[in-house]
Amino acid sequence: MFNLTLLIQGLNFLIAYWLLSQFFFKPILNCIAQGVNKTNKINSDITHYRQILKDAYLSEKKLWQDTCHSFSKYTEFNHNIGIKPKGSNHSVLSIDVQAEVNEHEQAQLTQVLVNNIMAME
Repeated sequence: MFNLTLLIQGLNFLIAYWLLSQFFFKPILNCIAQGVNKTNKINSDITHYRQILKDAYLSEKKLWQDTCHSFSKYTEFNHNIGIKPKGSNHSVLSIDVQAEVNEHEQAQLTQVLVNNIMAME
């Protein structure tokens, strides 16, 4: 004995499942995938810009250290030959530039970058 209503319910379920998968689930999954791709792109852009900022900071630090070293050699040479430069301030050379980027400033720059990227979309 075979129950015909059970067969009709099974067929109805399969048709409903196919319709939902074709017209509801696929578009939603595509939207989610696009959102994930945008998020990944934004995160990679943020990482890239952080590295650019860090490289620029380290470049400026190196330039500052080279300048301080050159100034130190200049003042030492002048001292050796007996010339004292007017208005020279040697306390500037004692400033130690930190090699680490301030995390608060980095977070602020990251937020600005995220806002700019979101505004472009």
